[in-house]
Amino acid sequence: MKNRPIDKVRDSALSITLSADTGGIIDMGEINGALYMIGCSAIYRVQLADEIDPRRRNIAIPNTHQKVLSYGTEFPYVQQTLMTARRLFSTTCWGLPSITKPASIYFSRRCKI
Repeated sequence: MKNRPIDKVRDSALSITLSADTGGIIDMGEINGALYMIGCSAIYRVQLADEIDPRRRNIAIPNTHQKVLSYGTEFPYVQQTLMTARRLFSTTCWGLPSITKPASIYFSRRCKI
């Protein structure tokens, strides 16, 4: 078991503060190999410190997030494409292996995420 201070920091819980106009976070998940938070009025890219520093050498590197799209689930295009594909092709919907990747890639290219 790792006992280094950096391991305790990186393995601990994560808290993110978003602007009040974001509304609630409706979904979180992978799109094109990256972690995204999908909110009512925005979509955010989350980058964990381990993505930046996978060898865990710099304890000062923080987890980060960045707004990548000012449209969220309240926007019809997001509802009709991304959210529908995520639900329709999720493993909980059909009990099959997830195949949302093609739909997510299409959405991210259309929205330039």
